[in-house]
Amino acid sequence: MLFTVYDIRECLYDAKRTESFAKAIKSTIKKGDIVVDAGSGSGILGLLALKYGAGKVYAIESNPRQKKIIENNARLNGFGGKIKVLIGDATKVRLPEKVDVILCELIHTATFFEPQMQIIDHLKAYLKPHGNIIPERMYSNVQLVKAQEYFYGLKLSYESREAIDEVALSESKQFDEIWFKEDEPLHLRTIVELKATKNGRVNALKFAGRLLLGGRVYLGETPHILMPEIVFLKEPFSVIRGKSYYIEIVYEGGADPLNVTIRRIGKISPAILKKSNYLAHPLT
Repeated sequence: MLFTVYDIRECLYDAKRTESFAKAIKSTIKKGDIVVDAGSGSGILGLLALKYGAGKVYAIESNPRQKKIIENNARLNGFGGKIKVLIGDATKVRLPEKVDVILCELIHTATFFEPQMQIIDHLKAYLKPHGNIIPERMYSNVQLVKAQEYFYGLKLSYESREAIDEVALSESKQFDEIWFKEDEPLHLRTIVELKATKNGRVNALKFAGRLLLGGRVYLGETPHILMPEIVFLKEPFSVIRGKSYYIEIVYEGGADPLNVTIRRIGKISPAILKKSNYLAHPLT
């Protein structure tokens, strides 16, 4: 996914997002820590690490324009000699030394769109044995919904954020949990059982999530990250209140929601369950 200058600005001025990361960084950073800030943007997370005691920061950014901005922001705060900007792909950049902390906020709901997992998997090779990663964990939930389809007199099907109206037709249940420090599978295949809370016709799934950033700091939806995603079904179906329905969800971290495979499973078998790789399986 390519990030524009506008994306970077929105992240910087998303106060809920940035202040929550600041709290987690403050509780995690130790004096003299070496930090890598992947997808640095304005450099704000790396600068916060320096503010709270880090000795050095490697800021990885794919947009060459941001190098000048990050370096200038560092100088403005007296950190000019403590931050090194590396322009390149954060899934491939080589660091000159091991680090104590990995900072990476390339986060979208359910790991859609952004290569958060791929970047952290690459950078973990440079993490010291007792190092830390911010964020620590990501939790993803899913729900059956009847989503708005008609706009401007036309029927439109697309994945969206808060602009779509939807009616919840089931409970919201966790279907995935990622511990970024662990070796998590990039390819997710899970089956989730959802109990209908209303009678109705399901035409989409609503994905939502939250993060454990570190230091007991949790973060949910903000104006710029973790907004709910609506993914329309190829085959809508009717639900009856109180009845359970089984949904299989298959995709790879960073995938476009348009490429997510979703299917309703009428009958559960051991062979089907065996394919699921989500370790906190709701049916076991």
